[in-house]
Amino acid sequence: MLIPWEVDVPEDRYPIVNWLIIAGIVAAFLLQSAVIIEHQLNSPPTDNKHIQPELPASVDQFILHGWNIKGLFGHMWLHGGFLHLAGNLLFLWIFGNAVCAKIGNLKYLFFYLFFGLFAAAAHLIFEGGPAIGASGAIFGVVGMFLVLFPLNDITCYFILWLVLIPRVVEFTVSSFWIILFWFAFNLAAAYLFPPDIVKVAFFAHLGGFLAGFVLGIVLLLTGVVVMEPRYERSLLDILANWRKPPEEEPSHPYGDFQRDMEIAKSLELQTSAPVPVPSISVENMPAEAPTIPIVIAPAEQFIRFSCPCGKKVRIPAKFAGKTGRCPACKKQIRIPNKP
Repeated sequence: MLIPWEVDVPEDRYPIVNWLIIAGIVAAFLLQSAVIIEHQLNSPPTDNKHIQPELPASVDQFILHGWNIKGLFGHMWLHGGFLHLAGNLLFLWIFGNAVCAKIGNLKYLFFYLFFGLFAAAAHLIFEGGPAIGASGAIFGVVGMFLVLFPLNDITCYFILWLVLIPRVVEFTVSSFWIILFWFAFNLAAAYLFPPDIVKVAFFAHLGGFLAGFVLGIVLLLTGVVVMEPRYERSLLDILANWRKPPEEEPSHPYGDFQRDMEIAKSLELQTSAPVPVPSISVENMPAEAPTIPIVIAPAEQFIRFSCPCGKKVRIPAKFAGKTGRCPACKKQIRIPNKP
């Protein structure tokens, strides 16, 4: 089992709309569960356990049944169980917060609904049948995340069961690889797994993902979303620099904070340690000793600042304006311009 847990995307605004969407999904699930439980309690008992109990009309009208408006919008807020709900909310929290903070709260709301509608259309066209869940809309958010933050890292947990004993492996990988893996898996599963056996709307996932991917490219090309050139690289930035000749590598990587701190520590020792001066006897000095100019190199300046996690960092001033990872929390932070 592969579980994404965290992305290293800095947020310059609060993703309030994404929080509200999550709260709305939870509220809809609780209301849906209460209505179903009440309906089952009031229904006459049956001895045939293989018969699926009918859903109450107040819930059934919001399931995706053909091209009706209530189903097209309502299916995004219903879920088939707690695990279905928890998995979707985990993805929405991880990727939705980053995308919402980047493109803005109001635009995010309309785009999220558009992803859900496009996913529903893809499901009805290629697969059909009733469907519920926010997976299609969430995969649209994931597709837009891939366009905006392809090189940002995703921390994942892989749970492997060995003789009923779980073994958890933590690893970090660029979002480009892990998201493409999810897309390839859904693409293969859509053609390999019959929908009457595996109750997963794979074509809804694919439709939502493609909608988010294409819309993300459109937003970048039209300038509606602008990336921060100092520490953000979109998929279009990578493709634009694909054929450029490689630049000469600097003597040290600007983004490696651990190595920068090692350099800073060594420089600090060199500039703070006293310089030994050899003793010269005046008696042995020649009568006309040549004058030797002494050049004193300016002391290295340092920038001292703190990461939001509380880690204090001391770095040479030559790295001002660059970005890198904090050695404590591994988040991307920018070095101030003033020493």
